[in-house]
Amino acid sequence: MRSHGIDMEITANIDEVIQKVEESRARHLAALEAAQDGYKLEVQEWLEAKMAEAKTGKVVSLSNSLIPPTSQVEVYDEALATLQLHQNGGAKQMDLHSGQVRCLILDKWDWSASWGTSNAGYINKSRSVR
Repeated sequence: MRSHGIDMEITANIDEVIQKVEESRARHLAALEAAQDGYKLEVQEWLEAKMAEAKTGKVVSLSNSLIPPTSQVEVYDEALATLQLHQNGGAKQMDLHSGQVRCLILDKWDWSASWGTSNAGYINKSRSVR
């Protein structure tokens, strides 16, 4: 976890932390669904182009570089389960260190940048046809 040299701990209201993670999960799920829609469109276009080539009698390669979007929903679910266990135990507040703030509050996980980059094209494709 990148901390940018910041190493501190805060006390946070557990209800607010849960709300932030739920909001982040919902945004991730919406982006994932858009990426999956865009991926399906890319695959369909690729398949149609390959079928058109094959119909001309050409020998076509069926390998491609399309990588399906991956879900990180389980990361949010795990965080929520842990937070809810604290809450069910009667906790109203909890201590968070900088790395936890970065993930749970700011929604900046180690995988966030690469996930966004690898799925941006699919998300844009999906939005362009809506």
